[in-house]
Amino acid sequence: MINKKAILAALRSDKYKQNVGALYDPYNKAHCCIAVSAQACGIDLIQHGEVRCTAEVSADLGYNKLRVSKDIARSIGYSNNSPVTLESVLITLNDNWRWKFDQIADFLEMVLPDEH
Repeated sequence: MINKKAILAALRSDKYKQNVGALYDPYNKAHCCIAVSAQACGIDLIQHGEVRCTAEVSADLGYNKLRVSKDIARSIGYSNNSPVTLESVLITLNDNWRWKFDQIADFLEMVLPDEH
């Protein structure tokens, strides 16, 4: 389950070193924004001694099922009208656009559903 408050707090803290191109780098202890979200929600990044793949962790968070609006998708460079998952958008923001965690937190604050 997504804990929006915990995710935003974790991304805005200085606790995590940012990583690009991979979910988690255990040697440098660096995380992508999806890994930070997972850690904030108590989701393990390591399974059977190996770093889990981004798709598995995104599925645990539900990021692979959440869709962003077409306007938001277009604003960050998606040109077609097909639905875009939050997982895809976060990978683009973190890895391609190199947004800092606090910028990603501001974005997630707008698009993540509020907790009930």
